[in-house]
Amino acid sequence: MSSPTPCTARLQYHQELTVKIDTLTNLGIGIARLKLSDYKDVVTTPPLAKTNNKPEISDSDNSDNEDDALWVIMVPNVIPGEEAKVRIFRNHKQYSEADLIEIVQASPDRVQPQCPLAGDCGGCQYQHMPIGLQREWKLKHVEECFRQHKIDLTATPTTLDVQPTMGTEHVYHYRSKITPHYQAPGGSSGRKARKKRKQAQQQQSALGHESNPEEPMPSVEAIGFQRSSVRSIIDVPHCPIATKSINEEYQKARGKLLQEPYHQELGATLLFRQANMDNQTVVTNHNEYMTTHVNGLAFTYLAGNFFQNNLYILPKMVDTVMDKAARPAATQGEEEELRMTHFVDCYCGSGLFCLSAAKHFDTCVGIEINAKAIAEAQANAQANELSHKCTFEASRAEAIFNNEQVQTFPRDTTVVMLDPPRKGCDEQFLKQLELFRPQRIVYLSCNPATQARDVKEMLSWGYTITFVQPFDLFPQTRHIESLAVLERM
Repeated sequence: MSSPTPCTARLQYHQELTVKIDTLTNLGIGIARLKLSDYKDVVTTPPLAKTNNKPEISDSDNSDNEDDALWVIMVPNVIPGEEAKVRIFRNHKQYSEADLIEIVQASPDRVQPQCPLAGDCGGCQYQHMPIGLQREWKLKHVEECFRQHKIDLTATPTTLDVQPTMGTEHVYHYRSKITPHYQAPGGSSGRKARKKRKQAQQQQSALGHESNPEEPMPSVEAIGFQRSSVRSIIDVPHCPIATKSINEEYQKARGKLLQEPYHQELGATLLFRQANMDNQTVVTNHNEYMTTHVNGLAFTYLAGNFFQNNLYILPKMVDTVMDKAARPAATQGEEEELRMTHFVDCYCGSGLFCLSAAKHFDTCVGIEINAKAIAEAQANAQANELSHKCTFEASRAEAIFNNEQVQTFPRDTTVVMLDPPRKGCDEQFLKQLELFRPQRIVYLSCNPATQARDVKEMLSWGYTITFVQPFDLFPQTRHIESLAVLERM
């Protein structure tokens, strides 16, 4: 069957329309679909914009007959079922982007955001939705990622349902790390002022005089996060998803930066990080060490290094991962189940999962490309008296399969843990994993789309999915952590 001919019509730039929202993309953006034949008076063919964020567009949205084509409009800060007045600001090959002007008919689920900047600040996408609905949509996004990669969860040996999104009651003031940004003040005029000041100082110095700049240096104008629609900084006086202790320290730092003259050529990124919820201390130095306690273990790491940022749900997530990793495996033709004995952590960071696995497995090995994180993991193993069970290696993830110790692991009782970056696993790593063929693969991901892509590859090796669990690590945002467990059949 041939693919439908792409539609060439476009909606007019700045055209205002009232649309019905059908669904949400995995970026938290609403989708409306229009039949172009109903809007011929506003159809044009302007130049197309380039983008890296592609919405979920199905073939049914195209048609050989342009009059029958359904045109997609993407709108932020909406709920499916709502009617919204929107203004087109960008056209693409298969869809248009629009600003939300007003909600014409609101969903009964709509709530008032706690942050007055919600919708303008790019940090949160879901503050207008109650937490229950947020978590329902996060579950749907995980399911949709599997469907898009043609993974039928009902085709497993037993019908598999994605578990309800796991979260906690802490849906505001939970985030234990924020990194606000600010730009050098004044834009081009600020740069000219700094350049003029520097030249004056050099001239005065060359003449043997004390410098006497003609005009004062400007101060920082905005400290916060990137706007949702443009690449500029929105001033954020207070962040309601950050902990209260972090907000207190952030406001002190803001006060100083906004009042004092700024002498640097460029802006900067600030850091505010809290190690534990029962300790109000906030670290602001990227190179300062801090210690977080999770399920009775102590993890020390550089404040600027990666560590999960929702300490309320983290213990629950670790417990769930360990429960699914360590449970015995069913064996064909045998009455007794097979105990899992060896654990391989392929993106181990400072040792969170590898050290947590020590009480369940006989031997645990972790690998991480960040040498500083490996040094932290080794120190954490020693501090928690687990060095006899846990060893670590600084290298790329695929190198773990060349590790002499790992090569001796019995495949039938070995679990491989994956927690890769957003891009997922690379091709070389997947080839090595296929050859290694552990009994179980436990895949935790911050990007369900790349997770589903990699899982599809693993299914072709003879694995089956036994468990899928989304975690709501970042309430009020579109971000999802997804756990998928695969068993070798």
